Amino acid sequence: MARTHEKAARFELRCSSAELAAWRYAAAGHGLTLAAYIRVGLNQRSALSRTKMVDPALIRQVAAIGNNLNQITHWCNTYKAKQDARPVEEGIARVHVALATLLAQQGDES
Repeated sequence: MARTHEKAARFELRCSSAELAAWRYAAAGHGLTLAAYIRVGLNQRSALSRTKMVDPALIRQVAAIGNNLNQITHWCNTYKAKQDARPVEEGIARVHVALATLLAQQGDES
């Protein structure tokens, strides 16, 4: 059965012998042909360049929220009595509201 090639376009790249040897070695290490290895690498870089950058302040806020969740979880694991559940539920609700607010703000900036 004859194979049909979807990839009919060609691209030529000049490189040093050392680069070519390194790329072939890396491709073989991943179980890929050289062409597939290069294609995967270029496609990943292209996808990264289209990725939206996130505001560092937002990252800090989400990290702080994660820290609060860890503290609440630690507290829950230490004090498991039912009468203590109310403050925990309120804390989780505050975290939920804070995350929803951050997501809404991020959506507004897009």
